[in-house]
Formats: sequence, C-alpha cells, structure tokens
Amino acid sequence: KRKLERWGYQVLLENTGHGAFAFFKADNYRVVIASSDLPGINGIELCRLVRAQNRPNYTYILFTAAEGDKDTLVAGLAAGADEFMTKPLNALELGLRMKNAERLLALDDKVKLGGGIDMATGILARYAFQPLFKSV
Repeated sequence: KRKLERWGYQVLLENTGHGAFAFFKADNYRVVIASSDLPGINGIELCRLVRAQNRPNYTYILFTAAEGDKDTLVAGLAAGADEFMTKPLNALELGLRMKNAERLLALDDKVKLGGGIDMATGILARYAFQPLFKSV
C-alpha cells in the first residue's frame, strides 16, 4: 500500500473477498489487485464477479498467488485476471505492472471515446453525438 501511494495511486484495502466486492460495486474502480487467499470470496471468485459486472469502463485485474502455485495463477487468469504476480510481491515488478495497467486503461478510454472518431475507420463514432442528444 505504501509503495502504491508513494507512486501516486489511491489505495483502498479490504481483507475479505466479500468486502472487496462490496467496495468494487459501490464505486468505479479501474484496477483491482486480487489475492488468491482472500477469506470468504477468494481471489479467483472475485475475478469472476468483477468480470460479470456490466461496467462502462474496463477494470484491470492483477491477480496474486503464492510463488510456485501455478494452478492457482492459471485459474486466476481463466477467471478474468489480466495479469498475475507471485507473492511476496516485488515492488519494481508491481510498479511496472501498474504502468501496464495505466497504458491498457488509457487505450481502452481512447478506443471508447477517441475524441469521437472511430480509430479504425476515421469516421465519427456514436460517442461524438451523445452530448448533442440528451435523454428525455
């Protein structure tokens, strides 16, 4: 937590899977770091629950498990994690993976909003028109 905050990230810690999912549902978190050994809902199930949510923005999931526990790491990826790290976490590696998360989320935002231009075709996308038409 201290390292992430020192790097400028806002961090909210929760020690249980149920609590983590409740926090996630209550706000638009873009990054979730899920530990395999969370009590209650474990990290694998938390990944599944996060992916099952219908969110307007993509959520990047970093899954963590004990070193040497390849089966759990693979299960985390299969449940929807974008990336994994083994415990104990290496601060340099964590920083690099967070930069990857930022880059991926920025690309997701750019593709969705892209200044109103479809990045593949160069044609105005529906997002360009949304501010012009208010819901009645």
